[in-house]
Amino acid sequence: MPLLGLIDDILLIVLEYLNVQEILLIRQTCTRLRALTRLRSVWLTACARHVLAVRLPFPRGRIDDLSAVELERRTRRALRLKAAWAAPKPEPRRVLSFQGGPLNGLLDVRFVLRPGHEWIVTLCEGIWPKLVCWDLQRVGERGPTKVGEWSCMGATIRDVVVNSDMTNDACLVISVVQNGRQRLEVQAIQPVPGNSRVTFDTLKTLQTAYKPVALDGDILAISNEHTETRIVNWRSEHYAILQSTEETEDETLHDRCLQVLVAHASILVARARSVDLFPMADLHPPHGAAAPASRPVATYSFGWIDGIALAPVSERTAYPYPPLAILIRAESGDPWASDIHSLNRHILLPNPDFAPPSSSAPYVFPPALADKIPATRGFLRCAELALGAGGSALWIRPRPRDAAEAFLAPTQMLCGAVFPGPLNGEGRVAESVISGGVRTFEVYSDWAPRPATWTALDYVESRGCIALGAVDGRVTVLFMA
Repeated sequence: MPLLGLIDDILLIVLEYLNVQEILLIRQTCTRLRALTRLRSVWLTACARHVLAVRLPFPRGRIDDLSAVELERRTRRALRLKAAWAAPKPEPRRVLSFQGGPLNGLLDVRFVLRPGHEWIVTLCEGIWPKLVCWDLQRVGERGPTKVGEWSCMGATIRDVVVNSDMTNDACLVISVVQNGRQRLEVQAIQPVPGNSRVTFDTLKTLQTAYKPVALDGDILAISNEHTETRIVNWRSEHYAILQSTEETEDETLHDRCLQVLVAHASILVARARSVDLFPMADLHPPHGAAAPASRPVATYSFGWIDGIALAPVSERTAYPYPPLAILIRAESGDPWASDIHSLNRHILLPNPDFAPPSSSAPYVFPPALADKIPATRGFLRCAELALGAGGSALWIRPRPRDAAEAFLAPTQMLCGAVFPGPLNGEGRVAESVISGGVRTFEVYSDWAPRPATWTALDYVESRGCIALGAVDGRVTVLFMA
């Protein structure tokens, strides 16, 4: 019997056994098969089998809320992303560059990705600092369309933290200093009905001297410059206090909080001198008796570091919950130190003896060294590291300090690595996540119209997009898929 002699239900079963490329080829044969390959059930199966089952990076959110068109788009993008990072020399599929701020006035760039919208927000200095929103889906000759901005007369904007939950109405939180006092504003970016503009709407204002570190849904992590981190529900203001172990009487000796990651039954807090693992904390009401301070169940110091990135390891393992990866770049105050050093990836493995309500740590300390990547020491305006759960990492390599080498390579370089995991493997269950096999490469450098000095870096692994902000106000967006 010819293929088209089969009923639709049988043809849909056949499509379940095809990979995505084969589905797209079948689509080109006739009108009937084209219609069948556009059904949501086809792409739900393809996404589950070829993306989710092998842990490829995929945007968070309910897959049941996605339309057939959006589900197909995200599935195909995830597979393109894997192909891009698996290439011998990964290169951006598309590069978008535009003037995002004034000379010496571009302070930060952050992606704000929401259902149906892809924005990038820049923080710029001027008479008053301002946030500017650009629409990455509406690109003209000069770059993406500017669709909105926010500023406050007489105020300074210091920090911008984007919500990792794309479906939450709060898009970001900013710290604003005005008249010598700091406040945090939780903001939504709202499209204006009937036109292409957006507004920045303040959903909540929190009076605090702490800086924002992370925002995931309604949960906000804030910290002071010494030893205390707070986990706050920004809607209800219920909170918990996490007190790091390394205390000092010298208030000028800062131990700033760099990252906070919610992990299995715990919260991992990375500071400039230590990494502390806290038990999952209960939130206490804002009024009444003060919340007791939680102490870490495990702690470790890498010494002084100037860059760190935390991420769960999404590679399939035999562990009951995901290990955690820690990528660090050590800091050195010695001007005569060798130009050669390394970026180190450490792994926190799940503790086989942990079982709630056990007082033991859910992860084994100290972190195990998994990979060392040769790197170059030098001056950087942006020392940030980016690390995704799928195993991809990015960092900026400084210009060589040696005059002869600097003449041959006068610009900074965006470098990348793919560690063992979904983007650098076959999707099998790993016997060990400490197995080596890391691939490193150069991703991008910017020479025109002059060598770039980058001041900001942002990366969304599931979208495959990278943002670089330069000291001359230029913003470069790289799309890997």
